[in-house]
Amino acid sequence: MRYQTQILSVHLSGVGILFLLLIGFSLLFARNVSASSVYQDRADLNSVAQKSASTEPEMKAFRDGREALADERWERAAERFNDFVEDYPKSKNVDAALYWLAFALKRQERFREADKALARLINDFPASSWSGDAQAMRVEIAPQIGNSKIITAEASQSDNDEAKLVALRNLFKSDPPQALTVASNIFQPGSTASRSFKESTIMLVGRYAGEKATPMLVGLARNESEPRLRKTAIFWLGRERDESVIATLKELALQSDDNEVALAAVSAILQHGSQRALESINEIAGHAKSQEVRRQSAALLGTQTKSDGLKMKGVWLLIRERNQVLTIPTGRIIKLVGFGNLKFKQDGRLLEIPEHAYFTVNGQPIFRENEVRKGESAQVIDGAVLNRERIVRENEVVRVIGEDDKLMWELSLYPDERSTASDGGDWLNINGEFAFNTNQSKTFLLYPKPGGGIRLRR
Repeated sequence: MRYQTQILSVHLSGVGILFLLLIGFSLLFARNVSASSVYQDRADLNSVAQKSASTEPEMKAFRDGREALADERWERAAERFNDFVEDYPKSKNVDAALYWLAFALKRQERFREADKALARLINDFPASSWSGDAQAMRVEIAPQIGNSKIITAEASQSDNDEAKLVALRNLFKSDPPQALTVASNIFQPGSTASRSFKESTIMLVGRYAGEKATPMLVGLARNESEPRLRKTAIFWLGRERDESVIATLKELALQSDDNEVALAAVSAILQHGSQRALESINEIAGHAKSQEVRRQSAALLGTQTKSDGLKMKGVWLLIRERNQVLTIPTGRIIKLVGFGNLKFKQDGRLLEIPEHAYFTVNGQPIFRENEVRKGESAQVIDGAVLNRERIVRENEVVRVIGEDDKLMWELSLYPDERSTASDGGDWLNINGEFAFNTNQSKTFLLYPKPGGGIRLRR
């Protein structure tokens, strides 16, 4: 397969396992297919031109196009592959040349010309090994040329998994109800879809269907026979903002005979971070069918000693994209200095900063485009980085930079771990949403509590 997608996870050594357990992101996905075709290496292109008894001029013409692709000279590559198709119409490499011609045109956003080349490849060379890739790319660029018919047709009828997933993704963007209907049919009795295809479909439903995805995800979480698919559905239920799903997740955690499924439900509940979620974890810790689920749930609430090797020292914040900071209950005090607006949500553990502001850590950008670094957990599809998160260590300083590059807030660990600051002063317990706005710089101390919420001294 030339369309390749993977989920990439980069974790901080020593704390990654507990960290994921604490915040409910233990389930990552693999083999999800999307469509942003990129040729991977020159060897692949070399083999195309050398498999047949090509003449030297023919090989040179193909090689010229190949080298232009390698150098990302898209206009030149399109010219050379177009010349190849015209000059050597009987070559065994015409199908490959048409594909790479379309690819080079797509990179120049000449979508209609690319679609024409792909259609010719599919029609003239239906048995070609490049036909499936051409079909997938054609679906990928369909929104750019308004070809809604091919999107619907491929999402519903195609036997090409790559093309069908790309079409389904595009259908979710253009017609969500129709896309949800198509996705539901994939899980009907008698479906011949593979497990990896079904898993990718659940991911699309979770990402794009919003609250309308809830009934389908609940049904899969309860009734799907394949444990991996159940856990995938459970993960995306945890991403739903609707707290009504907590009842379903609690039921799974309490009653499931599969520890992995039950623990996936616990992790999903933690993603909600609300008082109701914490109460549910407490009930699971006391009454879950599985002793292991009870033990791990109790450990999350701090009601018993954590397992050996699961240490939180040195980790005190999680920064999420979309301007969110999650405080982690390590027993350490966080110093917050600055001015402006700040919101506390989800039992005070989740801080939100204004949308126009951005984070830095030790003066450096927190996230870099299409680059996943040490300390991050990230979902990567076709080179596009999604849902990134960044662990902050005790020796790092987080700054919130506002408009005109002005420093708004600075977060760091309170300098003395043995300080008695948490024992006195005017402390406010935050167990719900809270917001404040100050025009002058002020200092606040935050003390995250193991059972949820924080104490804030103003």
